[in-house]
Amino acid sequence: MSEKPPSQDIDVEGDARDVVVVGRDLITKIQGVPIPLAIAALLIVVVALAFSNVIPLFAPTPPAPTPPAPTPTPLPFEPAAPGEFLVIVCDFDGDDGGTFSNSLYRRLVEEKLPNGVRIERLKGEPPLDDDQAVEIAQPFNATLVFYGMVAEWEYEPHYVITHDLAGILSRLGLDEKIKEDVAEYNRFLAEEAGDQFDVLVWFTLGQIAAFSNDRDLAIKYFDRALDNDLGEQGEFAGISNVHFHRGMLRRIKDDNEGALADYTAAIELGMSIPAVFNNRANVLYDLREFDAALEDVNVAIGLEKNYPFAYLTRGNIYRELGEFDEALADYTTAIELNPDYPNAYYNRALVYDEDGQGTPDQAIADYKRFLELASGEEGFGVSEEVLENANERKDALSGG
Repeated sequence: MSEKPPSQDIDVEGDARDVVVVGRDLITKIQGVPIPLAIAALLIVVVALAFSNVIPLFAPTPPAPTPPAPTPTPLPFEPAAPGEFLVIVCDFDGDDGGTFSNSLYRRLVEEKLPNGVRIERLKGEPPLDDDQAVEIAQPFNATLVFYGMVAEWEYEPHYVITHDLAGILSRLGLDEKIKEDVAEYNRFLAEEAGDQFDVLVWFTLGQIAAFSNDRDLAIKYFDRALDNDLGEQGEFAGISNVHFHRGMLRRIKDDNEGALADYTAAIELGMSIPAVFNNRANVLYDLREFDAALEDVNVAIGLEKNYPFAYLTRGNIYRELGEFDEALADYTTAIELNPDYPNAYYNRALVYDEDGQGTPDQAIADYKRFLELASGEEGFGVSEEVLENANERKDALSGG
């Protein structure tokens, strides 16, 4: 009796033993068979084995086991709660940076802090610039980070506002005057504030209080900083910065005489930035000393010709003096330097409208642009009274 072909002996539902027998029998029977036929026969066996799942040629590779998720490193202290103002004191860079930061932190937390303010000490790799400080602050939702460097008996402190800059400036009543140059503003906060440790402590506390909208407490802390008798070292200990910031707060509180004294002291101590001359010009404007105000604002523009806030101030002075062409030119320059400067559009609209120096269409266009900007993030610090007047004048000129 002739034997069955090998394919008929393969049971795809069978087990490995049946297949091994088939393979052995086949190899026995292909002796003397031409090579092509032998290869074909062997391929039949291989395919059969594959389908029997004994050799899973086409079976997918099982997935590698998923490694367990890494356990997140717990934060050393709780992030800021909604509405909380968190200040982080980082290690200062330098051999004695950690010791210095510990001393500063202890002094800060010993003093009374405004409600809703918390100060925490963060140890570890010190930030070397503002970008690194902002990155450190993010997991904690901190508003202010304090860092710097220490070398022997000298130290260089730095602040960085990590978020809500617009809100902070608005609470300080700064409107648009410093917002554009954030880097310069951050430099104001603590530049050279440090040859005297007590000055640095009180200055820092004053800044924290001001940022958290406790202006009275901020002024008290600035007063304490200025109580230190530093003699000729005052300029190098950052005293000019203390005067500058106390001057801002005094003007917000309508203490123009006090603000004038502080800005003058800062200038006499060597501060020569555009903002201090522009701010003093605004105080002099409020005191109706227009010639002196004009002199100061021209100094500010001489220091920085692309400083839009100074052109707004000078435009206000020219308008008060009845020099409307000069006022329009300065407001227009301010807009050219900063096309998103709402106050410049509003004040130019007033010259077109109330002073009769332009057409209704010109005034309407400026009022509209002002209202567009004032409704966005550029409009922080704009009073409700100004918004209401702009809407009323726009509607009146439009016949609405």
